[in-house]
Amino acid sequence: MRVGQISRAEAVVVFVHGRNGDRRLGMNDWTFGGNFNRLKNLMVRAGGAYVTFDGGGLGEADAARVAALIRHIRLTAPETKIVLACGSMGGELCWNLMADKTLAPMVAGLVYLGSNGDEARFERMRKASGEPIPLLLAHGTRDKVYSWMRQKVWFDQVRKRYPSYPIRMVLFDDGNHGTPIRMIDWRDTLNWILKR
Repeated sequence: MRVGQISRAEAVVVFVHGRNGDRRLGMNDWTFGGNFNRLKNLMVRAGGAYVTFDGGGLGEADAARVAALIRHIRLTAPETKIVLACGSMGGELCWNLMADKTLAPMVAGLVYLGSNGDEARFERMRKASGEPIPLLLAHGTRDKVYSWMRQKVWFDQVRKRYPSYPIRMVLFDDGNHGTPIRMIDWRDTLNWILKR
C-alpha cells in the first residue's frame, strides 16, 4: 500500500512492521496515536511517498519481497532517497537486507523503532553499503521485548569507534515497546536523515 507517487518522489519511506503486523498496520490513521497519518501527510506534502507492505512472518521469502520492492522503487525513481523504517521484529528483516552489497547502497537511511541491533549487524551493513547510512535508533526505556540498555551499549560502541558516523539514539522515558512508533517525530527524524 502506498501514499504519493513513487515515480516523482524525492524520498520514499518504506515501513517494515513487526511480528503479528501486516500492511494495514502502517496505513492505519488511528493506531499509534495517529503517527502513521502524520508520516503519510508529511511525505506527500514534501513531494515524497510512503509505502507499507505485508511482511508475513518476516522470514527469508518476506525479505526477498522487501528487497524486490526496494529495487522496484530504485528502478522507478533512480534519484529518490529510500528510508527504511523498521518496527520491532521488522528490524531483523531490515538488518538482513542491509548486509546485501547490492541493496544496502540503495538505502539513504534507517530508522529502527523498538528494534534489536548489535555491533556485528552494524559492521555487516557498514561494509555492504560502502558509505555511511544515517541510522536512528528509537527505544522506550520500559521496553520488555528488546532492552534499551543493550541498544545503548552498542550505540556507544559505534560512537566511540566511528565518531563521525551519522547515528542517533532517541529514548522515550517510561516508554514501552510501541512507544517509538507512537512518539517518533517524523519531521525531525527525516530532516536529519535526508540532509546527509
